Amino acid sequence: MPITMQDSFLGEPVVSGDLRKRMAYILQKYPNARNEYRLAMYYFWLEFEGLGDALGEKADAFRTWFTDRVTSPKTLQNRTMEVQNRNPELEASPKVEQQRQRQATAGPVL
Repeated sequence: MPITMQDSFLGEPVVSGDLRKRMAYILQKYPNARNEYRLAMYYFWLEFEGLGDALGEKADAFRTWFTDRVTSPKTLQNRTMEVQNRNPELEASPKVEQQRQRQATAGPVL
């Protein structure tokens, strides 16, 4: 099912709506991102968060580095959580812990 598109001020298509719609747009536009979360992240940042503007000509080199050479952000997040759970002295600040707890119990992010 195609995502509803709208035109921007400059006449370019823009995906309106929530994160689910934007991710569906990415997966439709870049089928190779369906099999690689890091590629989906890269294209999301490129399309919606200005990565191309930030990196300019280096965007493609970043994509290769990010998808082929670095440890997955999810893996790093999981290992960080494991280390912090086993080592209370390495836990995040109480403010960050409260924010994480709110996020964990908030339900789906739109």
